[in-house]
Amino acid sequence: MAIADELSTWAAHRGPEFFLLPDANLLPALRTVSGWATSQRYEPAAVNTFLQAADYYLVAQALAHGHTVVTHEIASTSVKKIKIPDACLGLGVRCVVTL
Repeated sequence: MAIADELSTWAAHRGPEFFLLPDANLLPALRTVSGWATSQRYEPAAVNTFLQAADYYLVAQALAHGHTVVTHEIASTSVKKIKIPDACLGLGVRCVVTL
């Protein structure tokens, strides 16, 4: 089921070539990101949520290809949610927070 919101409309106007396709570098990066997430102090529910969300894939793509992640999220010390900046910092991925 597609969500009809401002973001999905914006993404649809970019066309399919705008999005990165999985490649041979992605699988090892996904393993690295999941290994990092499970080895931290986060609650199990936070890890499960992160590994089932797009944030996990986004951080892994950036790790696999040396990309910079741009996000509105702000780093947190909470153990209840893995934030994108925290994952990027933990994995050495460049992250820019827009405020």
